[in-house]
Amino acid sequence: MNISPITSVQSDMSVLTVCAATRPTFGSVLAEATQAKEAAQKLVASAFILPLLQELRADPFRGQIGHGGTGEDLFGSQLDTIFADRIVAGSRFPLVEAVYERVTSRPGRMQQLNTHG
Repeated sequence: MNISPITSVQSDMSVLTVCAATRPTFGSVLAEATQAKEAAQKLVASAFILPLLQELRADPFRGQIGHGGTGEDLFGSQLDTIFADRIVAGSRFPLVEAVYERVTSRPGRMQQLNTHG
């Protein structure tokens, strides 16, 4: 069986093309890492910070001074959610880092990137 060098090069190029198509790009890795970090932040905000803010808002001893009225009563939970997200995003909670590390160390796409990269 006689294989010409051109055929051999063409088959090697097709293998490289398939490998390049299945290998993740830097942009996709960065996007997944950013998405995982944001998910960890939202989890910590909704599970830990938001209940504290809701508890503060439901304080039975609050007076009329400094109260926002009906608007605060209606939209207070939305404001608490925004505050919780901003508190977590603006701080370096060790829990966010722990959740992020735990999520990215699971088998799956991020694990594949660590072994191929």
